[in-house]
Amino acid sequence: MIVLLEKSSVFKECTPQELEAIANICERMDVKNDDCIFEAESPAEHLYMLVDGAVDLRFKLTCFHSAKEITLERIFDGEIFGWSSLTGPHVYTLSASTMQASQLLRLNAQDLRRLCKDNDHLGYVLMHNLAEIIGERLASMQRMLINVIQENLKDRERTY
Repeated sequence: MIVLLEKSSVFKECTPQELEAIANICERMDVKNDDCIFEAESPAEHLYMLVDGAVDLRFKLTCFHSAKEITLERIFDGEIFGWSSLTGPHVYTLSASTMQASQLLRLNAQDLRRLCKDNDHLGYVLMHNLAEIIGERLASMQRMLINVIQENLKDRERTY
C-alpha cells in the first residue's frame, strides 16, 4: 500500500511513518466500467486515489430546463479525488464515475483528518499539496468557462 501512496503527489514529502499510518486507513476497491463512485452533493466521507484505470469528475449543468453532465477533469493513475472529504462542509461538489474498470484506494476521511490533527507535519503536507490540486482544478474550470463564453459570443456575432 505504501508503494502506491508514494505515487501520488498529494502524499509527496510524507515520512515513511506517516505513509504507514495512512496505509492503515486505506482499503483497495475494484470498480467496473461506468460505476458511479459518488454523486455531487452527497456526504463526502472518503478520499480516493486512483491506482489503475480512469475516472471522470463531472458536474451537472442545467440551462433552459435541460440538464447535461459536463466532464471537468479525467483522473489518471496516482491522482486523488474526493478532496471535499477533507474540507468543510464535507460534501462532494462533483460526481465521480469510472471510464473503465479501475482499482482505487479509499481512505476514510474522518480517520485521515484525525491523523492530520495529531501530526502537524502530515497535516501541513497534505493541505499544501491539496491546495495545489484545488488550484489546478479551479484554473481548469476557469478555462472551460472562458471557452464557453467565447463560443457563445461567436454564435451571437454570427446571428447578427
